[in-house]
Amino acid sequence: MKCTAYDFGTLWDYKYVVTFALYDGKWILCKHKERDTWETSGGHIEAGETPAEAAARELREETGALDFDIDPVCDYWACDEPHETKDVSWANGAVFLARVRTVGSIPDNEMAAIRLFDEMPPNLTYPDITKTVFPYALKTIRKAAENLPADMTVDETTLNAAYNSVDNASGLPAELAADLKLSEIMDMQRQLQKKHIGEWAALTPDYGRNCILWMIEELGEAVSVIKKRGETYIMNDPVIRAAFVEEFVDVLMFMTDAFLCYGINAAELSAAFIKKHTRNMGRD
Repeated sequence: MKCTAYDFGTLWDYKYVVTFALYDGKWILCKHKERDTWETSGGHIEAGETPAEAAARELREETGALDFDIDPVCDYWACDEPHETKDVSWANGAVFLARVRTVGSIPDNEMAAIRLFDEMPPNLTYPDITKTVFPYALKTIRKAAENLPADMTVDETTLNAAYNSVDNASGLPAELAADLKLSEIMDMQRQLQKKHIGEWAALTPDYGRNCILWMIEELGEAVSVIKKRGETYIMNDPVIRAAFVEEFVDVLMFMTDAFLCYGINAAELSAAFIKKHTRNMGRD
């Protein structure tokens, strides 16, 4: 899934809300009865509701929150990737941050359980959306901290740990996530393909051109970040920088899929790269 975050109030025709809820310095996450993953509260905006009203309603229904303050964080746009489904759809959403003071029992609805987390777990229901908008929630917490009583703030160590948990929500060992090799990246894309066998198109030579075209599209997304935000924000704003880097990750993923389509392996790429580098180093 593709997801982009915007300043709150930028978009229109909101369809969904997402709420990051804090209770006693921990994150409240829910587990749906039909899923084995964890998620924030949120859902569809009903007819006649504002996004803020929908966020408050979903928070009560899904977590049992009784007394809380809720503030806007950002907007987001989410879209299925073309290779994920034949029925590509997109939607705008609004993100909120709730500081919960009192929690009651969970109403009888689609949620099976709630749990308090110090960090975001690796098995998130909507990892692409969460990873994109969560830094904005942390930024909102930091900005508001000076105006909140001590018992409603979260210390910086906890915030950094929470951010890092989402930034590496793959569940990979830290030493692997820190420096991936070509062969490891290819293996990860094969694993992703295997997970969605029968749903996604097979990585065959005749599909390679599609991967290359989507790679070019993702390069355009990276250019869009530069045009909208500029080099200063990319170098100094961690939220903008994370979005910029993620666009290049999308480029790399589609490029890797193209390699797999044409049967190009890590050894072949490495040999070609070294040969080209040696030739370039010998030029004046």
